[in-house]
Amino acid sequence: MHTSPEASPLVDQLATARKRIAQLESQLAQASRAAGAGSAAQARFKATLDQLLEGCQIIGFDFRYLYVNDAVARHGRRTREELIGHTMMEVYPGIDASPFFTHLKRCLTDRTPHRMVNEFTFPDGAKGWFELSIQPAPEGVFILSVDVSARHQAETALVQSNRDLKQPIAELRTAQSRLMRQERLSAIGKMAGGIAHDFNNNLMPVLGYTELLLTDSELLDDREKVLESLRMVNSAARNAASTVVRLRELYKPSEENENLAPFDVNGLVRQVVVLTRPKWREEAQARGAHIEVLTDLGVLRPLNGLESELRDVLTNMVFNAVDAMPDGGTIVLSTKQDGDHIAVAVKNTGAGMTDEVRRRCMEPLFTTKGNRGTGLGLAVAHTVVQRRNGTIDIQSAPGKGTTIQIRLPLQAEPAIPALQPAVHGATRRLHALVVDDEYILREVVAAYLTIDRHTYELAANGMEALEKFKAGHFDIVITDMGMSELSGDELASAIKQIDPNQPIVMITGFGEMLQAVTQRPTQADLVVPKPFTLAQLREAMWKVTNKE
Repeated sequence: MHTSPEASPLVDQLATARKRIAQLESQLAQASRAAGAGSAAQARFKATLDQLLEGCQIIGFDFRYLYVNDAVARHGRRTREELIGHTMMEVYPGIDASPFFTHLKRCLTDRTPHRMVNEFTFPDGAKGWFELSIQPAPEGVFILSVDVSARHQAETALVQSNRDLKQPIAELRTAQSRLMRQERLSAIGKMAGGIAHDFNNNLMPVLGYTELLLTDSELLDDREKVLESLRMVNSAARNAASTVVRLRELYKPSEENENLAPFDVNGLVRQVVVLTRPKWREEAQARGAHIEVLTDLGVLRPLNGLESELRDVLTNMVFNAVDAMPDGGTIVLSTKQDGDHIAVAVKNTGAGMTDEVRRRCMEPLFTTKGNRGTGLGLAVAHTVVQRRNGTIDIQSAPGKGTTIQIRLPLQAEPAIPALQPAVHGATRRLHALVVDDEYILREVVAAYLTIDRHTYELAANGMEALEKFKAGHFDIVITDMGMSELSGDELASAIKQIDPNQPIVMITGFGEMLQAVTQRPTQADLVVPKPFTLAQLREAMWKVTNKE
């Protein structure tokens, strides 16, 4: 339990009182042994007890007060005359039912000392707390008492204060989480527009080259031009697939319990450059500005932490840098290992900040962009970095640009995983059942299988596939997930009920999303996201048919 500043002097007083208790107990023992030494010594000892701030009382074997000093009278809210000669039960009715009285009787009968903190209820209902030392004495028991009511009340108030703080702290954390989601959605909106732009750019060569081959028959006679066109179409398709992977990073969840696996910070920085390119290149060019983005990446150890959070932080920093350079300029993303920390910096050649803006830029809702800004970007970044025990440093001046550096602590050196054997594809001919309700996709898979001399049967829906499976034997089932009547997951479940060992590969355009939101179909042995290459299909077939 934490001790409030108000309680600290009381703790010191209590420690001093305990020392006095030990001293007085020793003096009492000496006085008892020297009882016959003369009344003068007894008088001096009694005078000492009378003047103590601590309560001193002697209780007889019949529970009568034989001696009390002024402190005891003050503690008990009685005069000395009201106490001496009277029993404890007469002065404080009901005291004989208290835990204190139990220990008192034990000391009287067994002659065993005891220490305790006694909660005492006065006749008017008020409460007091006293630390007691109960010691056997020739006349009965000697009790030394210290009033600790103020300390107890301070501690109780501190406990209540801690309880009262729990709800505001929980509400603050909820608000921080809400602000982070809001900022993330803002970034998603900006990046999604850029991704749509890139996707249309990737579709253009696919549409253009295929249309040329279909409309100009003479081109088909030129083998080199045909091959070149096909290579361009293939390259554009692969770029489109990469764009979909980038899109996954937007909806990838960022939970507090996300695995803190090590990741490559330099790789993340390169990814941020690509993700933000529509903002710093296309959008800037559209308004007549030229922005150059450079990287200066050092040699780094892997960093343990939430990769998605750092991606969001750096993305927003790049967006801020672009907004700070309406007429163009240069952004430099740099990394370096600084002792047991990794430093990541985003530098721009923009307008810079005044001292006041620099001091306030990490305050929630503070923005210099008017309606164009939320005022959450740097505030969220600051929260994320602090939660990882890191720091953010901002260097800026009007006309001299801005540099924002993040320093994050490194963890222990991660273990190097063992190398996995390479997968070279299926080594034997297989008989496959291919299921997809899209004709062209069935034909693509069939063409892939034909190249490797596998045999196959095609099914246009889940019900047809289930009938064919019941009637024949197949080494592998390759099925789409999203189909009407009987989905791929339902088909896989039905097949597994018939043959639990049947290898099943699920192909789906939602493959990356299924991995992101942990909704992997339970009955499929492997999920392959579309679009996939021949090499990826070979690897998937090898994995599910060569399980140990």
